Amino acid sequence: MKIELLNVIDTPVRPGKIAVFLADIHIDGKERGFASDTGFGSGTKVLPPELAVEMDAYAATLPSTKLGLGDGRSIEHTQTAVDIIGDLLAQFHLENDLRKLMSKRIVFTKNGAKGIFQTKTMTVKQKTRFLAHLDTYAAKNMDVILNGLHFEEAFEVYKTNVR
Repeated sequence: MKIELLNVIDTPVRPGKIAVFLADIHIDGKERGFASDTGFGSGTKVLPPELAVEMDAYAATLPSTKLGLGDGRSIEHTQTAVDIIGDLLAQFHLENDLRKLMSKRIVFTKNGAKGIFQTKTMTVKQKTRFLAHLDTYAAKNMDVILNGLHFEEAFEVYKTNVR
């Protein structure tokens, strides 16, 4: 089952604040319903209710996760539709972060260092010049230059190195 969130509309999230969003849910390429959170403490809703039941049943087949209790202990958690929506929303935000970074900067990993690095803001002309000479810059301690990859590949490298 391939579940996607499309047409996501959300507010910027500040630390300690609840994400307010609305998104269409597509399963195997077909629009099936929507998910939303109004930010008033009611939590994420998946509608229509039949879709929530179907997604909960699917989520229950996924590996359970461990939830930390804050005191070093954890409990097993069976995933739900809300967990799937939360993961997809987190991925949406990560993808947007990377797109914004790559629009004005060169984003890369360094040899022997963990993390994602970036240049200062560049004009389109500067970025084009840089990307035309990737082999020259690759020798300058840059391991993988994300701007030189297809977005899906760049996102996998980004996701692996920012967590």
